Amino acid sequence: MKALKTMQKSLKWMLFLLVCVVIAAAVLGGLFIKNKLDERAARQAEYEQALEEKADEITLTFLPGNSIFTARRMLLNRGFSEEEVEAAFSKQYGAMTRLGRPTSLTGVTASQVEGAAAMLGAGNVSIEGFLFPETINFFATASVETIVGRMASELERAVEREGLVAKFGAQRLTFYEGLILASIVEAEIGGTHEDARAIAAIFYNRLRAGWTLGADATTLYAANMAGLPINNADGTPNRAILGLDSPWNTRHAARTGLPPTPIGSPSLPALIATADPDLANYQGYFYFLTGDSGATYFGRTEAEHQNNIREYCQTRCARW
Repeated sequence: MKALKTMQKSLKWMLFLLVCVVIAAAVLGGLFIKNKLDERAARQAEYEQALEEKADEITLTFLPGNSIFTARRMLLNRGFSEEEVEAAFSKQYGAMTRLGRPTSLTGVTASQVEGAAAMLGAGNVSIEGFLFPETINFFATASVETIVGRMASELERAVEREGLVAKFGAQRLTFYEGLILASIVEAEIGGTHEDARAIAAIFYNRLRAGWTLGADATTLYAANMAGLPINNADGTPNRAILGLDSPWNTRHAARTGLPPTPIGSPSLPALIATADPDLANYQGYFYFLTGDSGATYFGRTEAEHQNNIREYCQTRCARW
């Protein structure tokens, strides 16, 4: 009888323990399921937030050769205020400092930058040339300073990747000087980089000979800086700007060397071409023009250049 009671007591304990195990398993299983559901809900919330943020992105495309004038219009059209744009454009950004943007310029009068005064910082230094031309996505809440800083950082990364500081150094230019020259090359090639190294060689030849660069694109930029119209009221070219006394106008007889800043944002191919000009094949060449067909023609002398104008540039060259 005693053994039977002992067995019954053991069975009761075993049953009790089994019930405890079942209850514990149920509780733990519930907690596990709850944790999984919480994790899933958190992931879903993160996904929905990402979608919402993506929907709030803006895309900005800055094309090669575009200038601060174009950038200003683009940002104003995006809804930024003039005050925001002007404040951001007059800042000195880290990438610009590291790439040699000067902190001040000399020899520039107020009248020569009247058309861009609101976009320039102290000493008439602009962010020109540092707005790396590409398509970049930003959150809609991004400030103009964030956008400008990002573009400058993209340029810095490309410069480091291609070793452009050393390559321009081999041409006896600082990177900032190379950026200025590349911006002129970009403006003169008209969107095609096939002749970029040759055109860069022409400009190097003129620089080293102490000549003016004679680039039409710099004259047009000088007019924008001064706030002067490029065309007359009747649509004809405003030829008065050809003699504009501006440090950006390299067609002015007294303006040898490089202008004080870039005249736009050169593309990476233009930068690479300008850092590696085709000096071997264009030694002794000082002239080039883009003919009416879009082809580029080169000349060693003024006589050859004038002949190329007569032969190949009846319409385009008549404008300027």
